[in-house]
Amino acid sequence: MAEYKKETLLGIVIAIIVGLSVVVGVLYLPPKSPSSATQISTGACAKSFPPLSAFFPNPNDMETTFANGTVLNKAWMYALIMPESSSGQLCVFYHGFENRTMTGPIQPTIEYLATNDTIRPTSFVTISPYPTNFSLSSGGNQSIAFTFKAPQNSRGIYYFNIPGQCSTPPLVVGYSLSQLNASDFLPWTNARSCPTGFATVSYLGLTNIQVGFIPYYSRS
Repeated sequence: MAEYKKETLLGIVIAIIVGLSVVVGVLYLPPKSPSSATQISTGACAKSFPPLSAFFPNPNDMETTFANGTVLNKAWMYALIMPESSSGQLCVFYHGFENRTMTGPIQPTIEYLATNDTIRPTSFVTISPYPTNFSLSSGGNQSIAFTFKAPQNSRGIYYFNIPGQCSTPPLVVGYSLSQLNASDFLPWTNARSCPTGFATVSYLGLTNIQVGFIPYYSRS
């Protein structure tokens, strides 16, 4: 009877552990990634894209008031960071709008930030999609892996565009997070023109790319 109770208790403990593992896994799944999404058959990203809310600091730390009445506001931007002489992937999920379809070649672009704060085309760091064509039906789903290739001596800050998204984070090559400041980047207000949307877009995962948050400050 004692052995039976031990075995029963052990079974209950294992069941609880498994259940908690499943709950934790669900909590950290990225948003907007239903099970009906088309799977990427090659080059699937190695890790899930982290919940951006996990990086935000305590809201109480977002504003500092000095004795002279000056208020300093702190906000955050994020960037994708990868080393030189490497390849990285960003996996993206598309959910098509109703009564809209998208077919044809997927044509991402990438540019670099020059020393005079201008953005210029580049063929040094490249971005390529897999699959190479959209097959997105009305209300349908498609997952696409965008691969970045950064050769040796490609250190710098890059800005990329992917179809269906107006604003993407900067891509930083060859720098660590501790080396970055908000002043290194273009202001977020420098938004680019956005074509008519055809899908909701969310990030699913990453391979060999880090997400880094950088604080920036303004006075009010």
